[in-house]
Amino acid sequence: MDFDFAGPTILGTTVLGYKGFMAGYQASYDTANSKLIANNVSLAYKNGDVLLHSAVNDASKFVG
Repeated sequence: MDFDFAGPTILGTTVLGYKGFMAGYQASYDTANSKLIANNVSLAYKNGDVLLHSAVNDASKFVG
């Protein structure tokens, strides 16, 4: 949590994995403006020497 006198920003992150598959989510919420300011999703697969990764940042930037 980032504390600001105007209102704190709540940051949350989670990552789950199962047998080489991974999924992650990160969000930031501005309580002063009651607004979601960041929303990121990531998916990955790892098997031996192969790693595939993709992500979507704020529903506008796609990475892979």
